[in-house]
Amino acid sequence: MERGILCIVLEYADQGTFQKSVINTNVEYNNWSVWRFVSHMSSALAYLHSRAPQILHHDLKPDNILGVTGFSKVERGLRTSWKLADFGVAKMLNKDAQEAYYGADPPGEPNYMSPEVLRDFETYSAASDMWSLGCVIAFYMRRGKHVFHSIEDVLHYRSKMATAMIFDEESTTDYSSDLAELVCGLTQPQSKKRPTAAAVTAMATSERQEIGRH
Repeated sequence: MERGILCIVLEYADQGTFQKSVINTNVEYNNWSVWRFVSHMSSALAYLHSRAPQILHHDLKPDNILGVTGFSKVERGLRTSWKLADFGVAKMLNKDAQEAYYGADPPGEPNYMSPEVLRDFETYSAASDMWSLGCVIAFYMRRGKHVFHSIEDVLHYRSKMATAMIFDEESTTDYSSDLAELVCGLTQPQSKKRPTAAAVTAMATSERQEIGRH
């Protein structure tokens, strides 16, 4: 409280948004870098999804992830931590406001919403956050190329279309098959088949992240 005004002091995200960092190539494009990003995001979601009552983000996309530079004792140098931001939609309680938000489809606007939510926004679940995470990881691996550009793109997507719509030779040449398989698992049209945030966190082992080696 300062001069009778309530002030909230937030951490300064010196790296800006993840979208800007990827597009401006301020990130490294290799296996261990992507796995570290996966670990940051999945562990944050695992924490939110484990709360009682459960907290869902509702709007996970590259522009709602912020980078903060800090010193790593393990790496003995400065490293970027990626953090979830913009929980505004998570607090959107009015049904009409939610329906208008999830039903909007601006031409050419990248879409990170899951198919079940686009069909019925009231079905939003933790698995819906995981679909969005899969799309964000793909955005990283594809070096700034969004996967879905409209509601129709999402609704028409099937798992067998992954090679054509998500991965091609250019976007997978620097990565191992387990990363591609993770994204394919997260973007399963059937929400029950997607791995949980806790399961993804467990996949992002220290070996895959190459902790202490970079």
